Amino acid sequence: MYNSFNSSEERLWCLLSKKLTNDAHDEELAELDALILNNPGFQYQAELITEMWKQPVKQNLPEGEAAYIRHLVNHKEEFFLETKAEPFTEEIITEKEKIWQRFSRKQMLVLSSLLIIAASSFFYLNKTKKEEQPIAAAVSSVATKNGNRSKIILPDGSTVWLNAGSKLEYDKSFGNTIREVNLIGEAFFDVVKNPQKPFIVKTQAANIKVLGTTFNVRSYPGDNKIETSLIHGSVEVTLNKRPDEKWVLKPNEKLVLLNDYLDPIPQINNSSVHTRLAQEPVIAIKKLTYQSGETIAVEAAWTNNKLSFEDESFLEVTQKMERWYDVKFVFKNKAHQDLMLHGSFTTETIDQAMDALQYSFKFRFEIKNKEVTIY
Repeated sequence: MYNSFNSSEERLWCLLSKKLTNDAHDEELAELDALILNNPGFQYQAELITEMWKQPVKQNLPEGEAAYIRHLVNHKEEFFLETKAEPFTEEIITEKEKIWQRFSRKQMLVLSSLLIIAASSFFYLNKTKKEEQPIAAAVSSVATKNGNRSKIILPDGSTVWLNAGSKLEYDKSFGNTIREVNLIGEAFFDVVKNPQKPFIVKTQAANIKVLGTTFNVRSYPGDNKIETSLIHGSVEVTLNKRPDEKWVLKPNEKLVLLNDYLDPIPQINNSSVHTRLAQEPVIAIKKLTYQSGETIAVEAAWTNNKLSFEDESFLEVTQKMERWYDVKFVFKNKAHQDLMLHGSFTTETIDQAMDALQYSFKFRFEIKNKEVTIY
């Protein structure tokens, strides 16, 4: 039985067990998220097991059996070795062969218990009354935390790069008739061409329809702008509030939609940013931005692990930096929000990035407990 599971699957069950019993530390939770993101097939299994673990009574399991399963997982320290969040490797298995053999047998016992929950849930869900809401596992969801980015291969072969602090959802029936995803945040799409099955990206304000192309969509709640940037091919954008209007983009064009289209632009004390944004058209088609000597547009540079900004306010740049570095910015001196910046960061740490900005624009800052204060 051991040989039918690869190391990734084994690690999935180990980390999921720890998470379900609230015994996983931050590094293990991060490793679990990364494992699921890199193995889309694990997403449904993890969602199903988690949902059923939260509601053992509804699974029509005998009370004693459910209690026994919970006992097994709650005492997983008897079945799992402490790995300190290090990935399994063949070398480790070879060096500790006897230990891993014991580990595998006991892990399979816990795994079998978890699978009992999943199997029971399957039969339970098929007997559930029609008026009851179906389990949320019908939708696949991939999310990235601040400081992380991810690459996803959709069932049709299309590739999606998901930026930090973003979430992508798609139905399990994706690709049957149409290809449709929901996006919160930012993603770069390389869509496989299929004229019979259009590809649609839904955001909070607009729908982007394509047949096969590469483009970037940035739609973060709270940001001042929503942008759809076309690299090559063709996209058609329909705004939720103007369904009869269609905006067709050409390569190297972007559709900029101010969030004033959704809600009033947030007031910024003692800042001209609000005034500047209020003077811009709510909807506009603009050219993509390129920095000197660069062949990749600023709008898509993040897919090459580069944080780029050109003629953007310090406030707008810090919104990007918060997600890029997983930090929080606080402006004690509101006047600095208006500074117009240009530049890029690749391997720089947050300290190095702030030192570089401080050298060009005179301000003081302090970094403490992942919070950057601008004076």
